Amino acid sequence: MIGEIRYSVFDGQPALSCCTVWKPESSVSIDDPEAFQDYLNRLFVSQDMVGKSRYAWAEQVHGNQVLIATDSGKFKTCDGLITAHSGLRLIIRTADCAAVMCYHPGKKIVANLHVGWRGAYQHIIQQAIQILTKKWEISPTELLVAVSPFIQACCYEVGKEFFDYFPSRLLRQRDGKFYFDLQMGIREQLLAAGVPPDQQEISTVCTHCSSLQLPSYRRNKTQNRLINMVEIIGEKK
Repeated sequence: MIGEIRYSVFDGQPALSCCTVWKPESSVSIDDPEAFQDYLNRLFVSQDMVGKSRYAWAEQVHGNQVLIATDSGKFKTCDGLITAHSGLRLIIRTADCAAVMCYHPGKKIVANLHVGWRGAYQHIIQQAIQILTKKWEISPTELLVAVSPFIQACCYEVGKEFFDYFPSRLLRQRDGKFYFDLQMGIREQLLAAGVPPDQQEISTVCTHCSSLQLPSYRRNKTQNRLINMVEIIGEKK
């Protein structure tokens, strides 16, 4: 059975397709591009979304590089992709990190970003929005943003060194242990970049403890992943 999540912040956007899908107890690797695309097709077939679309996916190295995708395939040494091309599905794989999916309705541009604590620390969200601002002259106030399920502060145990990386307000202490609030970190970075709060939909579902059987690397070292997809529908720009 394939699980699926859609995001209400994108309701009423006919030129956009976005969802998070997963198959419990599955395994996914990008080492074989053809096998990975076949896996994606099997996941999306239940959503009647197989056909003319192509896939572009980031290698995901826990950095802050964001690339512009104009064709399908694997994009090396990056953690984010942006495109203004229709029929090109931007894919980010997650199993505790977040996928931050952005859409500009006016200019029909999408971005998909891999954001864990390293991506947050390296400000990948600001990096992507700067590219959108400079290349397409968009205003961040016009962006719609959805964030996939990820590990929440209830389960995201970290070390004391995180006080060197992030403001103390992003850390929680319980029973002598420290927990990182990635949700607040993402929200603050979106706000700082200019995205209004009512145009953000940030999941509160925890990949580690949710009953949805979501992949969580911290829970069991799984090779399974949530597949987070955003795509422009329509004519190529």
